[in-house]
Amino acid sequence: SLNELTLKETAMLVGLAKAPSAYDPTRNLDQALARSHQVLSRMRVLGWISEEEYISSLNEHPVVYDETLTQNKAPYVIDEATRQISSKLEDLRTGGYEIHLSIDLVLQHAGQQAIADGVEDISLRDKDTNLDVLNGALIAMHVETGEVLALVGGADYAKSNFNRTVQSMRQPGSSFKPFIYQQALDAGYSPLSQIPDISRVYSNDEEEKEDWKPKNYAESFDGLISLKTALIHSRNLATINLLSSLGLDTVHRNLTQAGFKKLPYDLTIALGSFGISPWEYAKFYSAFPNGGTMVEPLLITKIVDRFGYEKHYNTTTKKFTTPEQSFLVVDMLRSVVESGTGRRAKVEGIEIAGKTGTTNNNIDAWFCGFSPEVEVLVWFGNDDNTPMSRRETGGVTGAMPFANFMKAFLGEYPQTRRHFTRPAKVESAYIDKEEVFYTPTSPLPSSSSQNNGNGAGGGLIF
Repeated sequence: SLNELTLKETAMLVGLAKAPSAYDPTRNLDQALARSHQVLSRMRVLGWISEEEYISSLNEHPVVYDETLTQNKAPYVIDEATRQISSKLEDLRTGGYEIHLSIDLVLQHAGQQAIADGVEDISLRDKDTNLDVLNGALIAMHVETGEVLALVGGADYAKSNFNRTVQSMRQPGSSFKPFIYQQALDAGYSPLSQIPDISRVYSNDEEEKEDWKPKNYAESFDGLISLKTALIHSRNLATINLLSSLGLDTVHRNLTQAGFKKLPYDLTIALGSFGISPWEYAKFYSAFPNGGTMVEPLLITKIVDRFGYEKHYNTTTKKFTTPEQSFLVVDMLRSVVESGTGRRAKVEGIEIAGKTGTTNNNIDAWFCGFSPEVEVLVWFGNDDNTPMSRRETGGVTGAMPFANFMKAFLGEYPQTRRHFTRPAKVESAYIDKEEVFYTPTSPLPSSSSQNNGNGAGGGLIF
């Protein structure tokens, strides 16, 4: 109330009348203080306050509510919550509401630290890093409830309040490959089915465009390899050939029906050649650990009005595949972390599955991973879409901050489930001393021998 204001705070409010925007203390604190001093001086001259009150007020440092939230413990969270609530409540700022969010402040701090440390690590690896444009984002959520546990929209809110987790549309790169492999498994392939990791040239129907000659990140190819091997080592050519075999029309239609937007109608979707926000991407990735069901991220859990009326909010879900089929992808992504491109995402004492993503010229670096109960998506890149150094890949740049966050999660929730549960319809067999999984939809191939090639030599071009 006005009775609780100090003399200095009252002077600041009086000073607003002349030019509200110019003397807004949440935007221009120095100008607001200077204006309040003028008001106090005039009050002294008029005899409204004593000399002692005048001096005391000049030395006071008022507490200002910062509308930009730069001093808030979770500024990106508050911005996003405010945006979401504003569409529900017209009198948000005056209605006396109590807003309950899903955020865990310990994990929020861990997420902010993971992104800040990630940016610092990139700058240490590359002395030419432009810190004015380099940034990162992170979202962590419970895979069953969708409750967002941490949301980090950038490395430094004071420098930029642009929320990259929600607003930024970045190419997911190879982190999108699991969705192609899920389509293959649902079409009858098994993790041991053989696909060609060989080079092809794709002609372009438009005369002004060159033919497409995709290549693997390591610029080698391995011949016939299994689906599981191709995903573990993120083989571009094998994935493109798999998509071609499945049929672009079928896969594009299925993924569009699942909710993916603006997918290009060409084979480049195998490499994640479209834009998506980490927030939206988290919904799709939740299908893997959540038994084939996608879960919408949920930030606002409850709103209580001034009369005590409570309104609770729950997530929405959509089926993507079946529990047994999604488990096959989970197992392959578990191997990505155990022995593939995501090795740096390992966390002792808990099973982790996930996929790295690195776009052309190292413009984007992702790690999208999960444990049995929590999912974490990490992204790094430059705001102006310029390349980072070639060392900045999803397996380095994204995986290590992911692991750091998951260690904090384990410290906060030591009773979390640590092992993935195998659905009843999933069978297993040991082949070459390795346990492999299969389902009625994805049976073992009649011949399970694998020809992984040696990655050397010329290979086949056709």
